Amino acid sequence: MATAVQIHDEGSVIDTLIKPAILKLVSESEGAYRCERDLHHHFTVCLENITNLKLGTRRRRVCLEEPAHAYYGSGRKGNLDYFFPDGPANSGDGVLSTGVAVELNFDYRDGYKKIRQDIQKLIDPANAYHESLYFAYCKKRNFFEAVTQGIERAFREFEEARPDFRLPSGLHVIIVEHVRAGGHTVRETSVEVPCVPCDLQWVETPVPQASVEPIQIVVANINPRRAEDTDLNIPKGDCSYVQNTTFDREDLERFLKTFESAVRREQDRSLSQRLRHELLENNPPYISPGAMKQLAKWCNTNNALYWDGMDIARKISQLLFGCVLDRSKLGV
Repeated sequence: MATAVQIHDEGSVIDTLIKPAILKLVSESEGAYRCERDLHHHFTVCLENITNLKLGTRRRRVCLEEPAHAYYGSGRKGNLDYFFPDGPANSGDGVLSTGVAVELNFDYRDGYKKIRQDIQKLIDPANAYHESLYFAYCKKRNFFEAVTQGIERAFREFEEARPDFRLPSGLHVIIVEHVRAGGHTVRETSVEVPCVPCDLQWVETPVPQASVEPIQIVVANINPRRAEDTDLNIPKGDCSYVQNTTFDREDLERFLKTFESAVRREQDRSLSQRLRHELLENNPPYISPGAMKQLAKWCNTNNALYWDGMDIARKISQLLFGCVLDRSKLGV
C-alpha cells in the first residue's frame, strides 16, 4: 500500500515539512486508526496544514503511489507512499525525479516481511534517493524489534549481492508507538555516513498525552554487544539527557546570535540555523538527533578553528539540557 532520528541539508524537506507533520500527527492522535489508509489520510492532512501541497496540479509538492524499484525477488515494481520531488512533479512517464522518498506503516501484522520490503525500496541503490524516511505508527507490542529485524533483513539481501553494501546516508527511521495508558513513545534514527544496521543509534522520546514536548532523550545502540566488536566510536550502553521543555526563547535567540557572531565561516552557522528552525520556528519545538550531535561536537572540540564558538555552544547546551553534552557518549 502506498501514500522518518543525522546531518541534513539546510532546508531539507525532512526537517521543514515531514518531521513537523509527524509531530503534529502525534499531538493529535489517540491511535484510533481503523486501517493504514486512515493513518495515510491523517498524515496528508498534517502535511497540508504546514504547507500547501498543491495536490491536483502540475506544481504538486508530493506525489502519491509513485513507482519505484522494488527488490522483492519477483521483478515487479513497487510504489512509494509519498515522494517529494526536488523539482516539478513527474509528467507520468514513470521516471523518478530526484527527491525524498517516504514509506508509511501502520501496525503491520505480518512481522518483518512487509517492513523489509518497504525498507528495501528506500535503500535500493537503483533508486538512489538523497534522503528517505520510514515512518511507522504502531499499537502492538514488540513492534520496535520487528522494525529493527526488518532493517537487518533488508540490508542482508543487498549485502549478499554486494558485500560492500551499506545503509545509505540520508536514511531516516521514525517509529511512533501508541501507549495504552496514553501518550506515545517516539524512536528515531538517521544514517549520517553509510553503515551497517548494528551501528545505528536510536533516540527515544516519551511523549505524554496531548503534548508533543520532548521529555527525555535516550541514545542507545540496537545491539550494544555487536557494537563492542567494532572499532567505531559508538557509545557502550545507554546514556540519557533530559531536555528542558520550558527553555527561555529569548535567551536561546540571544545565544544563537552570539554564536553566529563568534564563528569564523558562514558554513559553521548551520548549527544556529538548525536550532533556530527546530526550536524557535516550529510549534511545538523539537530538537533532532542530528542537531543534538552537532551541538555536542561544538561543545568539545580540539580544532582551534572552532574554539570561538565552543563557549557559547556550551551555554546553549546548558540552557537546553542543564549540562554540557558529552560527544563521546553520543558517539560523535
